[in-house]
Order: sequence, then C-alpha cells, then structure tokens
Amino acid sequence: MLVMSESKEVRSMRQRRGEIVDQAREITNKGANISAADQKKFDALMAESDQLAAAIKRANGVDILDAELSQPLNNRRAGLEQIGPDEHGDPDNVWVNTKTGERINVLAKGQSLAAQFPAHAAPRANLGDVVRAMLNPASVGPDIRAALIEGSGPGGGYTVDDSLSATIIDRMRARASVTRAGALTVNMPTADVKIARLNGDPSASWRGEASLVNESTPAFGQITLRANSLATIIKLSRELAEDSMNLDVALRNAIAKAFALEVDRAAMFGVGAAAEPLGVVNRAINEVELGSGDGGQLTGYDDFLDGLFELRADNAAEPTAAILSPRTAKTLDKKKDGQGLPLIKPPAIANLPMMITTSVPDNSTVGINSDCSTIVMGDFREMIIGVRSELRIELLKERYADNLMFGLLCWMRADVAVMHDESFCKITGVRV
Repeated sequence: MLVMSESKEVRSMRQRRGEIVDQAREITNKGANISAADQKKFDALMAESDQLAAAIKRANGVDILDAELSQPLNNRRAGLEQIGPDEHGDPDNVWVNTKTGERINVLAKGQSLAAQFPAHAAPRANLGDVVRAMLNPASVGPDIRAALIEGSGPGGGYTVDDSLSATIIDRMRARASVTRAGALTVNMPTADVKIARLNGDPSASWRGEASLVNESTPAFGQITLRANSLATIIKLSRELAEDSMNLDVALRNAIAKAFALEVDRAAMFGVGAAAEPLGVVNRAINEVELGSGDGGQLTGYDDFLDGLFELRADNAAEPTAAILSPRTAKTLDKKKDGQGLPLIKPPAIANLPMMITTSVPDNSTVGINSDCSTIVMGDFREMIIGVRSELRIELLKERYADNLMFGLLCWMRADVAVMHDESFCKITGVRV
C-alpha cells in the first residue's frame, strides 16, 4: 500500500479548518445566548469547513494518484488490480455527477464505502468517545472534545465524521438482505439525485439494402433519489456508557442493525408516502398469487418456478436471490419428498440464494386471511439504495433521566429506487 505525506496546500487547508473550529467553539460556548448573528456566522463557518473538507478530499485523491503514477510500472499494476470489473462483470461500476464531472462510485455487494477514504483520513474520535464526551466532556481528552465541537451545531446534535459514518453504513449494508441480495448503493452527492431508467426494451430488426431502418423507441424514464430522514433512538444507561470497553462497537452494531431492518422493510414494502420510499412489492412487478384470493400454502418449490417463469417471460436476468420471512423459511425447510426426505430444490433454482429477514411480515391480509406472507425474488442489482454519507446523533438526557438512562437519537438520510420493475416478482398470500 502506498503511504505518503500530505502536501503544503492540504496542511494549509487543515490549519484553516482548525481556526474555524476555534471560532465555532466560541459560538457554541455561549449556549442559550446564541444570537441570530451568531447563528449566521456559525452557518458560514460550517459552510466554509465543508468546502475545505471537500477540497482536502479531492487534493488527497490527486496526490495519491500522482504518487501511484510515479511508481514503476509493475508497482502501479499491482496497486490498480483492485480497480476493475466487479463480481457481476461490469467493467467500471462508476457514475458521473453531470454538474461537477465528479466520479461517483456505485457499490455492489461486498464492496466498501469506507474503503473510498484515504488511510490518513481516519476519524479523530470513535462513536463511544463521542457519546462519553456528550455526557461528560471532562472524561475525554482535548482531541475528542475538539472533534465534538467541530461536528456540533448550535441547535445540538453531532455530525459523525464521514469516514466513521461510512463504516456504520457498511455494517448496515452487510446486514440488509436487499444489499446482500445484490442491491447497489450510491453515495448521494446532493439531497436530490436524478438517475435514468429504461421503462421499455428497444428492439432490432433485419433490413434489406437501401431500405429504411424500423424505428424502435425505448421508453426512458427518470428516477429521483431523495435523501429522506431515517431515524432510531437507542436507550443506554449512564453506567454502561461510562464503563463499557466495547461501547463503540456495540453502538455501531446497534445503529447498523436498526437501519438495516428498516431499509429492508422500506425497500420491499414501503408505501411511497410520508417520506417513505416506494417498495418493490408495491410497484407494478410480476406476481404469483397463492390460493384463490385468500392465500394458500407453498407447494414445495413449484411457486418459485412459476415466479422464475414470469421473470424469464419478461426477458429479465436470472434472479440473484429470493427474500422471505423466517416463518416461510421454516415451512420450506420442513417440506419432504415422497420418501420422507428433505425436499431438494429443482435444478433451475438450485443456486438461488434464500435471504431470510424479519422485515418480511407474516400478517398481511389477503382475502379473508390476515396471516399471509410474501416472497420477493428477482435481480436485485436493479435496485438502488441511495445514502448520504453522514450520520447525526443527538443526546436525549431528560427523556429517560428518571431511570438514570439517556437516549441516543441517530438519523441519516437515504432513499430506494428500482431501475427495472420487470426484474422482480412477488409470491403473495403465503400461509403456513
């Protein structure tokens, strides 16, 4: 791995950010006495800090690239082997910001958002340190207090460092069934991101010499990823926060798990209202309905084969996974063949991964029955999870103070989009 020192320009920008922190600290120390002029100055300081952070990130990227290109060819080749086709064979899974020309990496399954940050851009404080500093600033060192002030706003709350946020987002992606099934993750550079989708496939035809080419007009559409707020509250005792050696890891896991379950639910079953994304089940996708309007039991794996047929009939790619509830998974696991042996998946779906999550409900109403579940199968590479690489936390001291506990309000911004509805199929009305 290439290790290098920062340029004079970057050091100068970091020094200016340090001055901004000092000025911001003077404002936040006023507490409730912050005036409108203070608020305006603070906002301007934070805007300048954000611009400097972006400039530092760009400069570091250029410096690293220049240093790599100065290495011997064999060294460069070794370092660049990590950049290339992803696991699905895409030559470069990279998008471009049409306004700035900036390359935006789109993460496939198994790829890391945190890996995009340079090694020297490690966070100044971990999440456990930040929480302890919010509870009792005197319990941490000056570097942690400075990091807390730098990420704080006058109205309270703390913006977690980008590289630390990225590790939490990576943990969320590793837990979410839709991303494990193949859904792509795009780091949204702005609150609204527009992406193109193909609503209908083009067609080709043979032509004779000097004859006209038959027109084919694919239906192109546009999707807007909008960074909506996704929040959770985690309750902690003061003793746990002050004494636990693994507080940082425990907090990151708890936040990632909460966000992963909700991203799963919204990506599949979101209703598309009140800032909630429209889930794939509520889109115009293929459907295999069990029973005669009131749901029914799975007939082994035949219903999966019916779903596979629907996908193939729409010329969709082979499904990357099927996502189902634990109850449905248990029902399938207990299925037996004519000799009383566990039922084996037929060859057509023998390699189809079955993802299990409690985000799939077992209490949907179909006809007269309210104990039905759903199975979602398809090419999940046609699903996009948009995330803003920032996480904010706020301490809720008074809300649980009577039990010597406090709440940690955590929120991030994200959205979900589907590129190709025909690539998905739902099996509905699944009963035990």
